[in-house]
Amino acid sequence: MGFFKIDLTTRYGAESAARSGSLGRFIAAGLTALTGIYAFVTNPAVGDMVFALGFGFVFFPQFLLFLMAGFRLRAGKGLVLGGAAIVLLIAETVSQLVTFGFLGLLIRLALLISLIEGVRGAWALRHDRFAEDVADVFT
Repeated sequence: MGFFKIDLTTRYGAESAARSGSLGRFIAAGLTALTGIYAFVTNPAVGDMVFALGFGFVFFPQFLLFLMAGFRLRAGKGLVLGGAAIVLLIAETVSQLVTFGFLGLLIRLALLISLIEGVRGAWALRHDRFAEDVADVFT
């Protein structure tokens, strides 16, 4: 099933899109945590309090946003947190584009497509205008 080929006219398709978006957010949270740990460990001034506070203010809220948005989308909700996560990921994608990070750009573009699909699924679940599912026809 392609990213933008998910059928949002059925409840199963919308839930599948929301689950795919939540998986993308969990992957983004994991990558953010790995990036933060790498930046913290490789900095020569690890004991510096200013760096530790900067680390906490930059990476931890981003990690929490992706994690909370992933759990909300897993429940079929999370339009606001999902939108905030998309904006943040667009900013990261632009920074990768500016710094010519090709592999990071590809990873973030794939995650961005997944996140957009998840928000589309949550939007479809919110409006609840689904065609009859196949199971409903035969019951």
